[in-house]
Order: sequence, then structure tokens, then C-alpha cells
Amino acid sequence: APKSSTFSTGTEIGVTPPLGLFDPLGFLSRGPDVYRRYQEIEIKHGRLAMAATLGVIVTEAGIRLPGYLSLDQDLKFADVP
Repeated sequence: APKSSTFSTGTEIGVTPPLGLFDPLGFLSRGPDVYRRYQEIEIKHGRLAMAATLGVIVTEAGIRLPGYLSLDQDLKFADVP
């Protein structure tokens, strides 16, 4: 897809009247490519946070991985609270 030479913040997610775009740290001043990279990084971190939350929920439900956490110390996954 060809890159657009103009960058419009009016179409970005989260832009709502009457506040408009909330950018207190000035991320948009670094340019549209950097801003898009920050968006991608935020999505990646959100996905990791969701996976971590699911891991906590599964662990609290009592589901443990089979096998050993450490063979040297004879420590199984199920032995860890």
C-alpha cells in the first residue's frame, strides 16, 4: 500500500469530541512512523498481559504442567504453590 504524505490524527482510535486527541507526552511530534510503531508495541504488550493474566487464572484453578521444573533439585511444577 502506498504511504500517505499526510498524517491525520482525526481518524485515530480513541479520538473523541470534545477532547480530541490526548497526547500529553508528545508522541505525535516524533512523526507518523514512530507513532505507528508505538501503537504496535502497545498491542504486543497488551497481548502479553492477557496471556499472563490467563496464566494466573489457570494456575489458581489448580492446573499445573506435568514434569520437572528442576531435575537437579527434584522439583516438579506441581510442587510450586
